[in-house]
Amino acid sequence: MLWIATAGPWELGELKGWMLKKRTERLEVVKRMLQRGINDGEIRDLEVETASRLFLGLIFSVFAGVMFFDKMLPQEEMVDTILDILRRGMGTE
Repeated sequence: MLWIATAGPWELGELKGWMLKKRTERLEVVKRMLQRGINDGEIRDLEVETASRLFLGLIFSVFAGVMFFDKMLPQEEMVDTILDILRRGMGTE
């Protein structure tokens, strides 16, 4: 990561552009996935743009932490837990 600190502005601009492009691509995939779920009746009707950003933020937040700090956590179990919370929520009703 040292190279980022010493990179010139043109290199950081290229990195930012690449990161934004990848984020946009991922966001589009999530939006399509959610819209398909809504169309199929598996996901309630909701605002897809906001839900996609929320979902992507959650995934990146959780897995960035796992990648850098908690490498020994069972990832398949974590994915199952995340999906369960997303599908059934956290409330008791």
